[in-house]
Amino acid sequence: MSAQLPEHLQPEIAEGATVQLRSGGQAMTIEEVNGGHVVCVWFDKGQVRREAFPVHVLKRNTEGTDLTIIMQGFDTPESPDA
Repeated sequence: MSAQLPEHLQPEIAEGATVQLRSGGQAMTIEEVNGGHVVCVWFDKGQVRREAFPVHVLKRNTEGTDLTIIMQGFDTPESPDA
């Protein structure tokens, strides 16, 4: 019995989205969403890798995206020069 993609994850986990394992690791691009699994692609030492993962082990990767660039100004309060 395969689990369906939870409703609240559907907008984030979609083809073309950048994700990574919840435990860490490099960014991967979602190639295909198939029920509770997604097929991801990434480069490893110049070789294209492809693997299917259960959706619950992935999280949306925002590092290097426009969202990260916009939020960087809010993450660290500016400190006055001494």
